[in-house]
Amino acid sequence: MSGANRNYIGFFRGTGAAQTITEAGFRPRKVKVTHLGDGSTVELVDGEEAVAADAGGLLTPDDGSAKSFLSAAAGLTITDSGFTVGTSAACNESGEAFRFEVQD
Repeated sequence: MSGANRNYIGFFRGTGAAQTITEAGFRPRKVKVTHLGDGSTVELVDGEEAVAADAGGLLTPDDGSAKSFLSAAAGLTITDSGFTVGTSAACNESGEAFRFEVQD
């Protein structure tokens, strides 16, 4: 981690297939992806994968239904230069727009 806090906000279009987002160019401590169509969010903090079996992030549906954890394959994975979004429609629905926020 660097001494200064870095934040980056960007957008991507979902493909339904895993894709890596590297626009920020640094390893984030926290990633939040918002589905712009339905308002649901998926959030992951670096290190959660070491303590949780389903470590692809916490899904918060916009419809008020219960929060749940996604697997790494379906949700988010933090990388050295950004993050990977998995196959869940909550964070990578084909053709839909998504906003992401990363922090270190």
